[in-house]
Amino acid sequence: MKADVVIIGGGPVGVGLAVDLAINGVRSIVVERHETVQKIPKGQNLT
Repeated sequence: MKADVVIIGGGPVGVGLAVDLAINGVRSIVVERHETVQKIPKGQNLT
């Protein structure tokens, strides 16, 4: 596996960042510790 960026966290912010990077030609790997979707996203306070 080769990537330009490693993203820690597969929540809405992490996945959104991965999509944006991919659109711009940047390869990324998303690392998530949970096996299932969490009920409350942790990135809701980011602006």
